[in-house]
Amino acid sequence: AAAEVAGAAAQAAFVGPEDNLPPPVVQSGNNVTGSIFNSTSGNDNFTGGPNSDVFNAGAGADTFRGNGGADIFKFTSAGDSPTSGFDTIADFQPGVDKIDLFQISGTNGKTFDFIGTTAFTGSSNNKVEARQDGSGDLEIDTSDNGSANMKIALTGSVTLTDSDFLFTPASS
Repeated sequence: AAAEVAGAAAQAAFVGPEDNLPPPVVQSGNNVTGSIFNSTSGNDNFTGGPNSDVFNAGAGADTFRGNGGADIFKFTSAGDSPTSGFDTIADFQPGVDKIDLFQISGTNGKTFDFIGTTAFTGSSNNKVEARQDGSGDLEIDTSDNGSANMKIALTGSVTLTDSDFLFTPASS
């Protein structure tokens, strides 16, 4: 069963603020803010609080709502949001929120390049490319073959820039 999380957990877990905590503190209740939300294998729905939250994507077509604050939406593999069964960020705030792709690009020696609405290059230059498609959704080519193997739907009118990502930047 999927989880509907807005201060109470079913299939998903959420823990307290990650800054300088020894081990994370698991929280429950109706007024959890500044939290870390961990997706599971189901189609989970997460709603953050007015403070800054971290949403860790997992398998399944998840929906994330930051609900205020400077939120981080973290993806660690292409399987977290494939082109079929992709995740949705319902209220991404450009210039405030961040999409974290560091573990996809930074830990495997690849660099990252956000290319706006330009087509993927498929250049085999050992990089991860991300672009916005015609509907404003984010497509990501993690294998550098010129085709998206990740997709993240962004609701509303969202225009992304390099500053909306956490990654290892491509060298110019």
